[in-house]
Amino acid sequence: ASVLDATRFADSDASTNQYNHAYIRIDEKVGAGPSVGERQLVVNAGFAGATGDFTTNAFTATVASGTDFSLHFTLDPDELVEAINLVLSNTFHRTYHPLSVVTNHDFETGGPTPPTSWTASSTNTLTQTSTAARVSWGRYSARHQNNGAVAGSYFSSATINVNEGDVWFVWVTAQADVGTGRLIAYNLTGSANLETADTNEEAHTDLAFTFTIPSGCETMEFRLAGTAGTTDDVYWGPIVAFPAARSIFNLPSWMDESHRLSGLFWLPVGAGSGGTSEDLAYRSFEGKPQPLEYQPLFDPLQANPRRVILDLRSVSGGVFVYGWRPFAELTEADTSPTTLMDHDTLITGALSECHRKIENRLALINPENALWHRAEAARLENEFTALLGTHDYAEPETEEVLPMRVHVRLR
Repeated sequence: ASVLDATRFADSDASTNQYNHAYIRIDEKVGAGPSVGERQLVVNAGFAGATGDFTTNAFTATVASGTDFSLHFTLDPDELVEAINLVLSNTFHRTYHPLSVVTNHDFETGGPTPPTSWTASSTNTLTQTSTAARVSWGRYSARHQNNGAVAGSYFSSATINVNEGDVWFVWVTAQADVGTGRLIAYNLTGSANLETADTNEEAHTDLAFTFTIPSGCETMEFRLAGTAGTTDDVYWGPIVAFPAARSIFNLPSWMDESHRLSGLFWLPVGAGSGGTSEDLAYRSFEGKPQPLEYQPLFDPLQANPRRVILDLRSVSGGVFVYGWRPFAELTEADTSPTTLMDHDTLITGALSECHRKIENRLALINPENALWHRAEAARLENEFTALLGTHDYAEPETEEVLPMRVHVRLR
C-alpha cells in the first residue's frame, strides 16, 4: 500500500529507513478507502523522501486522495485511543437524568433516525436534536415532523406490559413549532386512547396526567403526535412515566456504584398554559425542584444490579436522579468522534497515561529514559488533577492496597 503526502513529508535528504516501523493511522474515511482507525506499519526502507511517499503493509482498501492520516512512532495508535478512553471512563461529571420505565425516554440513543426504540407511524420523521433552544432537559430532544403525512401521525414508544387497574402517571415536555403536539397513552390490547394532552405553544410546555389501566388491557405504549395538519413540527423532551404505586426502579446503567448517586427530585408543573385547544398543558420551569427520600439497592450479582427504592405516589411532575456520570468513551464509525469533556483536561490526562505506557516499555532496556517518562507522567497527573477541580469533575477513584505482613513462628 502507498500513502503519499508531498506537501508535508517531501524531504530529498531523508533516508529511506527514516520511518521504518512507524504506524500510519487513517483519521478520515474518503470514498471507498479504509475506515477510520485502520493503521499499518511503514515497511523497511519504505520512505521515498523525494516524493513524501510511504510504503506500508496493505490496508483493507486503497487509500483515497485527500485522506487525513497521522504518523505514530512510539505507541500503537490504538494505545492512544485506549489512554483517552481510560481517562474518559474514569472521570465523572455531575448530571441530572430522568427516571422512567419508557425505553430511551430521553432520546439519548440516537438510532440515528428515528431514535432507538421509537417507531414512526407513517411517512412522518423523527430525528434527534441537540439544539439548546429545543432541549428542555438533558442533551437531546426528538423532533417530530409530519412531512406530508396525514394529520395525527405519531411515533410510538416500545411496548410496555401493564397490570389491569394500575394508576399510571406520565409527564413530557413539548414545543409546538408548527401545529399541535399531543401526548397519548394508548391501549394496545384494546386499540383505544387511554388519555391525551395537547399543546400548540412554541414555548417549552409540560404535558402531564394520570390514567388507569382498564380491564383487559395487557400492553400499552406512549405516542407523541402532531394533530393539527400535515406540516406539524413538534419538539419533544424526555418522557417520564411509571405506575404510581411502584416503589422499586432501575437506575441508569452508568450509575454503577451507590456512592455516585447524590439524590432524586421531582419537578411540580407550573400554571396551566391556557392556550387555545390546550388540554393538561402547563408552563415549564415554574415549579421548584422537590427532593425525594430514597434508598439505594445495589447488588452487582443481580440481573438488575442498580435499583432505588422511593415513593412517587404524590408526584405530579418529572422525576430526576442526579449524581456523577462517567464521560462516554470515544467510538469511531468512519466519523470524527466527539466528547463533551474539556479538551485540555482530556489531553493532559491522556498524555500522562501515554508516558506511563512508555515508561513500562523502557523499564528494562533503557532505565534512564524510563525514569524521565515516569517524572513526566507524574507532572502531567498533577496538572490533570488541578484541571479536574477547575471544571468540577470528580477525580478517578484509586485505592492503594498495601501488602499485609504476617508474622509466622517456625517450630
